[in-house]
Amino acid sequence: MKRVAFLCGIVTAAILVGSYFMGRTYLIVNAVLCFLPAALPISPHTRTQNANHLFSMMVLLLKWRSVEPAGASQYCKEVKPELGLLWSALEEEMPTSEAGTKGVIAAKFLEWGDYSLSMPVDSLSGLQELTEQEYRFFRRFLRGEVTYHAPATNHLGYRWDMMVSLVEGELCRLGASVELYDQREGIELIRSVVKHCEMLLGTATKEKEGFFVWNTEDGNVIVHTGFIGGSTGVNVVVTSSSVRGKPLR
Repeated sequence: MKRVAFLCGIVTAAILVGSYFMGRTYLIVNAVLCFLPAALPISPHTRTQNANHLFSMMVLLLKWRSVEPAGASQYCKEVKPELGLLWSALEEEMPTSEAGTKGVIAAKFLEWGDYSLSMPVDSLSGLQELTEQEYRFFRRFLRGEVTYHAPATNHLGYRWDMMVSLVEGELCRLGASVELYDQREGIELIRSVVKHCEMLLGTATKEKEGFFVWNTEDGNVIVHTGFIGGSTGVNVVVTSSSVRGKPLR
C-alpha cells in the first residue's frame, strides 16, 4: 500500500509540474481533477472494504482449519507470517474440543444469498404475501405476523426459494428451501449446508437425523431435511430472538 501511494504521489506531482509549464489553465484544471476525489464522500463499499476482506479471510482460514488444521497453521506461521496474528486469534477464540466449536457470527448476521436478518426492511422488494390457503400450511404464530414469498437467491451453488416474515414491520424470520431430484446430489447439498452453518455458527446445539439447530444469542438457525419419493428437500429457517415475548395469535 505504501509503494502504491508513493507511486501515485510521483505521478500526481509529475502531472502538476507538466501542467505548470503548459499554462495556468492546465494547472488549475489538473489540480482540481487531482484533488476533487479527496473532497467527495467515501462510498459505503469502500468504507467497509477492509472489514469485508478481514471477514472473508477469516472464513477461508476457518474452512481450511476444519479440513487440514496442521497445514493451515504452518501456512499462517511460516509461509505467510503476516497472517500469524489473525491465526493466533482464531485459535484462541475458537478452540475445538469435545464440547464443540464456537461460532464466529450470530444468527442475525448469517447471510443466505442476498438475505439476512440484519438487512434493512426497505431493501426488500418483489414481495408477495401468502394466500389464505398457503397460510394454512405455513402457520402464523404471532399477532401481526405477515409472511411473503421473496425473490429467489443463489447460495452454495444452488437457487433457493425464499420466504420472509415480518412482525410489526420488523424482519423476524427467513426461510430458504430447495428441492433436488437427484438423491446423491441432495445428500451432498445437505452436507454442504451443515458444514457451512457449522463453520459460521459453530457446533449444532441440537442434532438428530435430518434436523439441526443452532441457538445463538440473537436467534436460532434450523436446518431441516427430508426425502420424499425420489426428491430431497433442504429447508433453512433463521429466526430472530426479537419474536420472544411478542403476543401469540
